[in-house]
Amino acid sequence: MTSGGADSIPVRVARGAARLDCAQPGWAMRVDVTVLDLQSTTDDLLGQIFGSHYNGIDTLGLTREASQSHGFYAHCASVDHGCSCDAEYARLTAEWARVVTSRQAATAVDRP
Repeated sequence: MTSGGADSIPVRVARGAARLDCAQPGWAMRVDVTVLDLQSTTDDLLGQIFGSHYNGIDTLGLTREASQSHGFYAHCASVDHGCSCDAEYARLTAEWARVVTSRQAATAVDRP
């Protein structure tokens, strides 16, 4: 598996969605895309599903690097040096919102 930064955001998010499908079937129905913010530890995807970002990482058994490669965390190697990852988090949030909205719409269509 490559590091989180080597794959595109859609690839990383697809990997994360597949992981969630195994661990938490129906996870997308628990996400409110109107408040979704991957920079938050409570309003990010894992925070909304598991109560906090860190609970989600622990429940899924992911390391920090693995959480990056699954689209749950920005891959910004220089973040510890004062650089901003705002643009990457915005792209991650947008891609997760797209995936969640698509899944929610598909689930609504499947309901009788």
